[in-house]
Amino acid sequence: MKRLIKYLNQYKWTLIISIIFAMASAIFAIIGPKILGKVTTKIFEGIMSKIMGGAGIDFVYISHIMFILLVYISSV
Repeated sequence: MKRLIKYLNQYKWTLIISIIFAMASAIFAIIGPKILGKVTTKIFEGIMSKIMGGAGIDFVYISHIMFILLVYISSV
C-alpha cells in the first residue's frame, strides 16, 4: 500500500480533479431530472388550466427553465 501511495503521489492533482468531476457528475445526474420535472409539471398545469378555461401554458416560465437546462447541459 505504501508503494502504491508513493507511486500515485505524482498524480495527486490529477486524482483530486478526477474526484471533483466525479462528484459534480453525480450532482448533475440528480439536478437534471428535477429541472425537467419542473417543466413537465408546468406544462401539465397549463393544459389543465386551459381545459378549465384558464390562461393555458406559461411559456415564459418554461423558456426560463429550459434556459437553465441549457446551461446545465453545456456545463456537463
